[in-house]
Amino acid sequence: MASRPMQLGVSTWVWTSPATTQVLETLLPHIASLGFDVIELPIEEVGQFDVARVDELARAHGLAVSICAVIGPGRDLLLPDEAERGVAYLRSCIEVAQALGSPAVAGPFYSAVGRCWRAGPDERERDLDQVARTLRSLGGYAADHGVVLGVETLNRFETSFLNRTAQALDLIARERAESAFPLVEGRYWRRLGDPPPVWISEAVVDLHGFGPGSRIDLPLDGKTHAFVVAGVFRDYARQHGAILMDRARYIELTGDQRVSDASLWLARGATVAQAMEAIRALPGGAQLDIGEPGEIRATSLEIFDRSFAVTYAMEAVAVLVGLFGLSSSLGAMVLGRRRELGMLRHLGLTRRQVGAMLAAEGGLLAILGAAAGLAAGGAISLVLVYVVNRQSFNWSIGLHVPWALLGVITAVLFVLAVLTALLSAREAMGMGPVRAVREDW
Repeated sequence: MASRPMQLGVSTWVWTSPATTQVLETLLPHIASLGFDVIELPIEEVGQFDVARVDELARAHGLAVSICAVIGPGRDLLLPDEAERGVAYLRSCIEVAQALGSPAVAGPFYSAVGRCWRAGPDERERDLDQVARTLRSLGGYAADHGVVLGVETLNRFETSFLNRTAQALDLIARERAESAFPLVEGRYWRRLGDPPPVWISEAVVDLHGFGPGSRIDLPLDGKTHAFVVAGVFRDYARQHGAILMDRARYIELTGDQRVSDASLWLARGATVAQAMEAIRALPGGAQLDIGEPGEIRATSLEIFDRSFAVTYAMEAVAVLVGLFGLSSSLGAMVLGRRRELGMLRHLGLTRRQVGAMLAAEGGLLAILGAAAGLAAGGAISLVLVYVVNRQSFNWSIGLHVPWALLGVITAVLFVLAVLTALLSAREAMGMGPVRAVREDW
């Protein structure tokens, strides 16, 4: 795979602040003449330049654009009375980035530059959770606009929050962890003084009564440590429950650095096949069992379907028996009404009119039967999904209604009922109207 050529960029802060439209009219041509490929535009105030005009200038001089967010006083995401303005400002930066074709918006997305403060471990955990929550919503907004957010670390004179790459990765990992095990109940956001967070499976909720916000004591390495439940996740592997915690904290408390399984997020442009090949090329990689989510899901569903093959066969037999019973009932009902049909013919109704009447009756009966069956089956499904399954396995599953299959079965039932009624009507009206009512004379 051919590597992309290196591009050189420069910020307008080298020459001016703020970068207004009037300044950029002469600055962008100058930057292009110096041989730069990318221009970084710090947005100090929303509306400081005309976006359409800047886009025209950048294109005219062959410059790509990169947007830099400036978190100044009044936009601090860690201060409750400023966070809302900070989010609104960042949303505007994302919209500008989309308009100018910038693939990313970078900046210190946490606190105002120049604000430094002392924070204990609990306060820092609380602040990290708060920023992760804010960036999660902003990340979704950025993704909808085709833009990526880049968290920038600063030196210790500019901020006391994120100074090292490891700290930024810790912040990003908090958001990634939510994607690794999606929560099924509301998340508990830690408060000052709360112990470290853990996440529990649904089985722990059912068996021990814990929930988001509950405090639990866990024995680790011969000592008891307090934790608070930050959320509940769905786990199909362990019926007796599971508890997750930050690995760095687990190592700190136990000294155990062993790893049994792991999840990977691929970089932009990387493929699953490339990642699997690179992992297997590592020392000992040939001994690893590697599977992508789609493959694991397909294997699981195959095992599940094999286990329930008899159930599916019984379901098919039940449908066939039901269709046969409906056809037999309609046929017997129509044939038993020979004298009634003969009287209608005697009164002047044509064979087509009588057939249409019986077909409508058969179709209506099929629709009523299908509605009753769907209502009863739906009620039983709800009991199985939300009561029996939860009590038996201590996990929940999503309810998926196969509307297409139900629609096809209902349509087939309707068509067969109408055909049966028509065929039975043809047999019942095989004799003349006089013979049909002869016994009533």
